[in-house]
Amino acid sequence: MSEEFNRFLSRLDENLEYVQIGYQKFTSKELYICDPMDQARFPITEPIVPGRYPIYVALKDWTYHSKFAPSPHNARLEIWFSDDEPTKWEQLREGDYQDEFSAEFGCMAFLDKRLMDFLKPINDKGELFDKYLCDQIYKGNNQLPYPKVKLDENHHLFVVCSGGGNGMYCAFAGHDSSGKLLRISVDFEL
Repeated sequence: MSEEFNRFLSRLDENLEYVQIGYQKFTSKELYICDPMDQARFPITEPIVPGRYPIYVALKDWTYHSKFAPSPHNARLEIWFSDDEPTKWEQLREGDYQDEFSAEFGCMAFLDKRLMDFLKPINDKGELFDKYLCDQIYKGNNQLPYPKVKLDENHHLFVVCSGGGNGMYCAFAGHDSSGKLLRISVDFEL
């Protein structure tokens, strides 16, 4: 087991406040876990059953840039395929050598092939942050914790920021005793 996986398992019992931030529809059988601004860089993939699933963030009081003003930050991002509690967890990997994905500004999202294909020309022009994310992630100087980004009438995604800036993050899958996928979790290690 990796150090990251051991740390993730040790934090599963933390008393975190989970907030459902909405539902996202996936039409393809492959889930991509990545930075939406650079989704081709080290994505982690996992097969899923297409459907509409709830997205949750786990909030944690964490002092960032100040010892005097703790505020909730996103400690974990999860997609739930079932309300059942996982009995077994595993770390997801991209090949035999890469177990993390890169997240610029600490931003990440769950995408499927339809969203990946839709984002590619936007990213090729370098427009995703300036045209879609900047105003929705940053209002004035305040970073919003989990904006729903509407790209057009048929495409939206939730972009969640760790609050910790650029980083490399791991993803983990929770299963029931029969091996059915129940959750995917990304831990920001806050």
